[in-house]
Amino acid sequence: MQQGNIIVVNEVGETFFIPKEEYEHRSDLVHPNSLEGKKRLGKSIEPTEKQIAYREKLKSGYHLEMRKEANRKKVICPYCNKEGGIAAMHRWHFDNCKNNEFHKDRVKT
Repeated sequence: MQQGNIIVVNEVGETFFIPKEEYEHRSDLVHPNSLEGKKRLGKSIEPTEKQIAYREKLKSGYHLEMRKEANRKKVICPYCNKEGGIAAMHRWHFDNCKNNEFHKDRVKT
């Protein structure tokens, strides 16, 4: 695409590039992403059944419930019986627990 050109759709549904100046003066050409351009190209404007089902699923808060469930999972440290969130405990506590025998060997006293 050359600089200064724009893609348009004519009445027949053909797409092509024209200079911006010419586009501003011709009323028979429309941009392909406009509603009229989509109609001319034969693109569907109405959502599909799959899109409608997905939107309803989002409106119901399904994804929020899943996220809350994931955040509620708790684990208990086998060395000191401390309870915490699964991600934080794995990331910070288990390897660094003071009651962990392997940790005592690595730490200088």
